[in-house]
Amino acid sequence: MNGAAETPADLPLRAVASVPVELLVLDRRNPRLVGGDGADRVDAIIARLYRRESLDELLQSIAANGYLDIEPLIVLRDDERLIVLEGNRRLAAVCLFREPNWVNLISKRFGILINVPKISNRHRATLDRISVYRVAMREDARAFVGFKHINGAAKWDSYAKARFAAEWYRAGGVSLDDIASRIGDKHDTVKRMVNAIYVLDQAKNTGKFDIDDRMSRRLNFSHFYTALARGSYMEFLGLGPSWSDFALVDNPIPENRLEHLRKVLRWLYGSRSEDIRPVVVSQNPHVKQLGEVLASQEGLTVLEDTGSLSDAYASTGTAEQRFREALLRARREVRTAMGNLRGFDGQGESLVDIAENEKHRREGRVIFMPYLPPDEFRSGEQPNLDLTADYLELKAVLSRDGQSLSQDIVGALDLSSDGDFDDSGIGELAKDIAAGAVVRMISRLKILREAYPFRIDDSGDAVVLNAGELNRGQIAYLICLMLSNVRAVSPLLNDSIHHPSDAQVLDLRRHFQCIATAAVAAEIGGPAWSFGFPRSDGSGFIPKLSEIWASLKDGAVGADPSAPTMPKDDGVDVFAWREQRDGLPGFLLAAAQVSTGKDWREKSIKSHVADVFPRRWFTRPPATEMVIYHVVPFAIPDDRFRDNVLTLGNILHRLRVPLRVMEAARLVDNGVKVEDFERLTEAREWMASYMTRVRGS
Repeated sequence: MNGAAETPADLPLRAVASVPVELLVLDRRNPRLVGGDGADRVDAIIARLYRRESLDELLQSIAANGYLDIEPLIVLRDDERLIVLEGNRRLAAVCLFREPNWVNLISKRFGILINVPKISNRHRATLDRISVYRVAMREDARAFVGFKHINGAAKWDSYAKARFAAEWYRAGGVSLDDIASRIGDKHDTVKRMVNAIYVLDQAKNTGKFDIDDRMSRRLNFSHFYTALARGSYMEFLGLGPSWSDFALVDNPIPENRLEHLRKVLRWLYGSRSEDIRPVVVSQNPHVKQLGEVLASQEGLTVLEDTGSLSDAYASTGTAEQRFREALLRARREVRTAMGNLRGFDGQGESLVDIAENEKHRREGRVIFMPYLPPDEFRSGEQPNLDLTADYLELKAVLSRDGQSLSQDIVGALDLSSDGDFDDSGIGELAKDIAAGAVVRMISRLKILREAYPFRIDDSGDAVVLNAGELNRGQIAYLICLMLSNVRAVSPLLNDSIHHPSDAQVLDLRRHFQCIATAAVAAEIGGPAWSFGFPRSDGSGFIPKLSEIWASLKDGAVGADPSAPTMPKDDGVDVFAWREQRDGLPGFLLAAAQVSTGKDWREKSIKSHVADVFPRRWFTRPPATEMVIYHVVPFAIPDDRFRDNVLTLGNILHRLRVPLRVMEAARLVDNGVKVEDFERLTEAREWMASYMTRVRGS
């Protein structure tokens, strides 16, 4: 027969005894409490348990049968209280019967209406004392609690399992493999779930996302730990491909990817406070689809702009896939229209006109690429002449004869206008735009000289891609031109069958990193290192930084204890310097960010490099002040250039980079180290292969 104890001091260890309910308190570290940090009030704990654990059935059972004191609660003494380690759901239900005021407090504070059924005096008397089993420390209870709730009859959901295992591991003295074994898990599931807990904790501690702010009452935790096992998610969040194979560490997400983490969690779970619904509804297929979107810059742009996972996922396919899907949709629509012919009396001439007009327009557009958006050229607005010049240059690159005509702009605007221009106005407007585009290209030629890959005939009617082998500057220009007009940035190649694949876009960015390194080297007039991640030599952050500073000899490399544990490049993609002959500090030192996305204006590293980078990665910061550069493939309009320099630092753009690349060749010939300069040969080969492919298709 069980004994009885009136105070915690009377309760023996490792024995069952009944105690007054007043001695029992809920465990603020209960794994069921999603987002619980140990500082919640009792009403908050009960509210969370009620919302997550469906206490209604337990309340009904107690009201009908009284408290069935069969299995003792597991408790831990804490001064004059007994913390319930196992049995919090039962204790919460008992509290609601014994303390009716909790119902009103929870309703007012959390908007949760709890229906506590009436209970007879006889059954209420069973709530005064409850059997407990006291353990000396939490570790004593963990194996039993873990097995019961992870593989036993009273299973927790996946989040509670993961939270329990994470707390056990953090307490120390036991490996995660031992925990998995002792709670009866023979797979790697526990480790993957705990990894996800560490990431969720980092999101909450950095203010990026609180799982309690999710849109749905139900927490589909498996969405997250399943996602973290996928390569696309790991890459997007800055995690190594085998990060989950190594020892668990706090804050596994690099600091420069925390914003990515916020986006992923909001796409998975939404945000109640901001009224944002999740885009992932079910694990299959949405988690996989979101992963493919994360690996596609175009897909990301569509998702961020529209909030539609289906649209974003559709944009990740190849042009051939999209064309096939469009044809299938068109076939379905045609069949629908044919099915409605029976009810069409032929009297609606406007419908016939629409069909005939669309037929002729589509016949004229089948082979036309690229696409010139009329929105850029509406009446009353300044035309985007840089975009129009890019259009003519791209058309010369894509055409079999390697040329385009300024007159092509007239046809392009007519075909893409969809009736936005009337016949009387389109011709004159297009002529003005074409003339402006030619003037812009002549300006590019004057600035870049031999680094410009096109020539313009004397009449200004034809733009011709230079024949023969292109020099390094011209290749750099073409790489810049292509990157400036991928789907995520520009509409010109949106529907083109010649649009580079996702893998080819990654190749373009890799080539541009080499081009940018060479350009910064020439700008400074000295050695340059490609520091952007992933580095071609496969080096880690600190080893690479140490290699660079072994040459500079100004400052001592060493990570601050609070610095991120898995840094990639911390925002700096290129370092370059020009040495003083006396070997002393105070030389020309450049740190450059290389940006190819549409959001390049939002990626300033000026304040970061000035204030954070030296203190984070140097035990003795350099005395030399770094000059900030921003390298982009775009042709930046003159009227915006000054403001961009003010916010981003010195800028190397498409009208500067190609010439600097040619100057870098002279540096290399004189024995100056420009890292990865030899890889520019790969860029030339890539460009030649691409043009051969598109011209043969």
